[in-house]
Amino acid sequence: MRSSNFCFAWELSGSSTIEGRRRGTSDLDCFSKLEGLIEDGGANLVAESRALLAQIKGKSHELAEAVDEFLLDMMTLEFLLEAEREAFHSSARRLARMRLTMVKLLSN
Repeated sequence: MRSSNFCFAWELSGSSTIEGRRRGTSDLDCFSKLEGLIEDGGANLVAESRALLAQIKGKSHELAEAVDEFLLDMMTLEFLLEAEREAFHSSARRLARMRLTMVKLLSN
């Protein structure tokens, strides 16, 4: 059981444009968009990921933990992309894809 002042990473609110974009997105569509974010990167990588994953929140505690781990990997990837640490990009992407697979499995 978690305390009332603790929140998972996906519970943090995203920007209003991202919030509006994710309404009506299916889980399958959500995961394909997340896979695209992993491959393409981008300036709002973590915020977009958080907004897309917010629609599957609350299904289970294990899923919430998997989402948090995935978001941590996305934060790492975003940092490496911004820092232009190209030697680590493929490893960070591979790890993010593995974490996303875990989120997919737990969301079913």
